[in-house]
Amino acid sequence: RRQRQGGEVGWSSGVDHGAIVPPPRASLAVTALTAGRAQPLQARTTRAADDAEARGRREGEKGRWRRDSQGVTTRAYGVDGMEGQLTREQQVREQVRTALGTVRPLVTMSRDGLVITALEWGAAGQAAYETATAAAAAGDLELREQGSGEVPTIEAVTRTKPVVIFAGDTVVGGKQNRIINITVWLPAKAVTAIPVSCLELGRWNQGYAFATSRKVDYLMRARMSDQLADVAMLEQQMAADGSGHAPVHRSYAANQGDVWAEISAKEARIGVHSRTSALHDLYEREAIDLGALVRAFPCPSGASGIAVGIGGKLVAAELFDAPSTLAEQWPRLIEGAASAYADHPSRQRLSFPPA
Repeated sequence: RRQRQGGEVGWSSGVDHGAIVPPPRASLAVTALTAGRAQPLQARTTRAADDAEARGRREGEKGRWRRDSQGVTTRAYGVDGMEGQLTREQQVREQVRTALGTVRPLVTMSRDGLVITALEWGAAGQAAYETATAAAAAGDLELREQGSGEVPTIEAVTRTKPVVIFAGDTVVGGKQNRIINITVWLPAKAVTAIPVSCLELGRWNQGYAFATSRKVDYLMRARMSDQLADVAMLEQQMAADGSGHAPVHRSYAANQGDVWAEISAKEARIGVHSRTSALHDLYEREAIDLGALVRAFPCPSGASGIAVGIGGKLVAAELFDAPSTLAEQWPRLIEGAASAYADHPSRQRLSFPPA
């Protein structure tokens, strides 16, 4: 263990500091990057599949591993005397279960009530894409309003390389600032619609193009995740009751009114007013305090994930498919963690000496 001068950051290898336990309502979001589009894997339980799998195990059928024509390894279980191959959904669930079993803490860093743990896992490899921030900076990605402008959707135009834009990323400009609702794979040389939510209630002007900006804080992301799950459940119920009002495809929409209400509540909590009720205006008031905190948590070599603890509770965990992606996104993730820490009930305002 090594302690930096001034007591800013505690370091350890593979050891967690503090009592970090999951909050009562925790969720895991996994995005599978597939050729042509992104398909978020919903955190729903396929009860029949799980029950069949459990019965097969209880009846002593350990299953036989198979490799199909595409090289995908699956396991077939015998259930009620019949052998059934796992569905594609079950295959992915099995792969996710296996991959998550390899996650382990690499380095843990702490400062006051903020704990950052760098993670590594067996699924990490090489990135076959650019991140939206890197692509936009290189001129390989254009983000713009869709048509004359629609609040819940913007467009992405890619050049020669595929791009990934992450949930929680924000874009500024256009007719109003937005947050990206879900992680989306943007194929090369394509125009892709992206589900978004508004972060600026008081502006709707003639803007068209967007610039990439920071991530929202982890507390806002957690609330967005809950909203997306609630809207998805409502859409499923509408489809089930046969009323004809359900969307043809899942919208990946949040509750826009709740997003605006959270920004308004944040204004009240920190005592700052934005003329257009823009979340980014509130973040600008944090920049001086948070900069030192961001510099205090460098990205460890070889890490491919991050876990964030605030006030003794685990508030977020993210895993990436490549260490290079995490390294590029790390300062943005730490900034989001620091903003959440600054807005934590136990904190009024951060004021740290330069790190």
